[in-house]
Amino acid sequence: MNGYFLDYWVVPHIKSSLGGPAPAIDISNKVAGIPGSGDVPVVFTHSSDIGNFVAALLAEAFWGKESYIIGDKVTWNEFLTIAEEARGAKFETTYDSLETLKAGQITELPSHVEVYPFFPKPMMQGLFATFGILFEQGVFDFQPEKSLNDQFPDIKTRKVKELVTEAWKGK
Repeated sequence: MNGYFLDYWVVPHIKSSLGGPAPAIDISNKVAGIPGSGDVPVVFTHSSDIGNFVAALLAEAFWGKESYIIGDKVTWNEFLTIAEEARGAKFETTYDSLETLKAGQITELPSHVEVYPFFPKPMMQGLFATFGILFEQGVFDFQPEKSLNDQFPDIKTRKVKELVTEAWKGK
């Protein structure tokens, strides 16, 4: 379990094999549609950090039934502040209520529109609304007894602020 891939908010400025639209915050267009209150912590991890943990785990004789990686844990409101600081501007921001999310709706972000020919709007809205509910319910606020971060303390993960700032400062 690694939370949500942080890559979606830092491509194309930071190397990643992942691509596609990001939920909640469109850093490129300075627009946000925050799910719920925005105050529930969410785990974010960059894919390269996940790779480092997987490589270390492969050398172990025993693997637990579940493995947790905590790249970083911030709320959507904290993430939004980091993105605004990196871009040097306030974002046009909307909060999507739990009722709106349960109806399968989200605030449409500009970066979503370009993907509709490949991933139709109703499907994307439904997918990101479902994630929004999970975010607001705390499903991504991992609190394991032990994580791979604990098991491999020499592996340092890159944080949301570090990567978003590197990717977007001055852009």
